[in-house]
Amino acid sequence: VLNETLDNPSNLTLFGTSLSIYGNYAIVGARITNGAAYIYKRHGDNWVLNQTLENPGSGDFFGYSISINGHYAIISSWAINDGKAYIYKRKIQGNSDTWVLNETLISPSIITFGASVSIHGDYAIVGTDKSTGGKAYIYKKSGDDWIKINEVINTTSTLFFGWSVSIHGDYAIVGSSKTTGQAFIYKLRPS
Repeated sequence: VLNETLDNPSNLTLFGTSLSIYGNYAIVGARITNGAAYIYKRHGDNWVLNQTLENPGSGDFFGYSISINGHYAIISSWAINDGKAYIYKRKIQGNSDTWVLNETLISPSIITFGASVSIHGDYAIVGTDKSTGGKAYIYKKSGDDWIKINEVINTTSTLFFGWSVSIHGDYAIVGSSKTTGQAFIYKLRPS
């Protein structure tokens, strides 16, 4: 049963091209040149715009990929040469909450960083979708910092490895998206 329709709160195009939901929060991206992400909070049966997150950088399709889990959200700013992923943390003050920038993950010298993102618990994953040799980077929360702990490399001839990613618990999955496509499941090893 349809609960609610979230209409575009601004004049930005491509509202709804990326989205994620967790508990009482939903996040919707509008991935145009400067882009934005809109966080909604559920009140009873209604979803109310809680906060608009604007691109902390410039250009580069902020809101290209989005994921939300617990007190954290990750939003990518996909770019051909210099993508980024921004991790926001929910701060609770009395009866209100605000999402503040917690960490900026910088492209480790690879094009199309931020093509896909996912976050769960203490882990985040950022994919690339380079036509050959794509990668996915896994980060772990340490205090208030997010540290890169692993780099998943395309060891096959699969094209656009890192087109899609997801992480949950001890497992991560990385997809490719050309021809027949494939998905690769990885298990995190204890450090």
